[in-house]
Amino acid sequence: MYLYEKKESDSQLSLFADEADTQPEYTRKEAITDKALTEFRKVYGQEVTKEDIFYYIYAVLQSKGYISAYQDNLSKEMPRIPFLKGFSEYVRIGKALADIHLHYENPVNPEEFGLTVEIDKPDYTVQQMKFPKEGKKALKHTIIFNDFIRIKNIPKRVYDYIINGKSAVEWIMERYAVTTDKASGITDNPNDYGDEQYIFNLLISVMAVSLKTLDLIDSLPDYEEI
Repeated sequence: MYLYEKKESDSQLSLFADEADTQPEYTRKEAITDKALTEFRKVYGQEVTKEDIFYYIYAVLQSKGYISAYQDNLSKEMPRIPFLKGFSEYVRIGKALADIHLHYENPVNPEEFGLTVEIDKPDYTVQQMKFPKEGKKALKHTIIFNDFIRIKNIPKRVYDYIINGKSAVEWIMERYAVTTDKASGITDNPNDYGDEQYIFNLLISVMAVSLKTLDLIDSLPDYEEI
């Protein structure tokens, strides 16, 4: 929606300068140009705002029809935004998508979407989340959170929300693990981040966000360029 450009400063830094005086200042500019607004208004009417365009684009970029039509181009160049029928619906759904993605950490009751959480001991520390296996096959309907907690009845659809080639849920499982850098010997322990239930709650929230995102994407209008 906006770009932030650092203001140039001519002042010399002093050894005894107050820290507040050394903080850079930024100028906020609208990322959507007046020219773009004019072009959209030619197609969709004078009531269109730059905010409408922002949410329209946010929805279009996640449209299955758009991705299918331009997948070759999207891997090579900046995305180009088409004019599609159903502008107001794209705006509405784009707003809904942006809202759940901005607030993805909001706590969710796992029972709301059919999850069963088995807790033998209220210990939420994590080493490495994993799936149980049947031979070499990962059984993704269950996540072993740690030795004391298992999350079961996970809908298969949860894993259909893909970000950079991997489901959002599996990104959380991979990134929130205790790891030690071989070169430095420094250990990164996500359990030190604060709230002891943060990682557990985040995992459940991302599952809910994944399902809601997929439902919203499926509700987008049929892809039809003007």
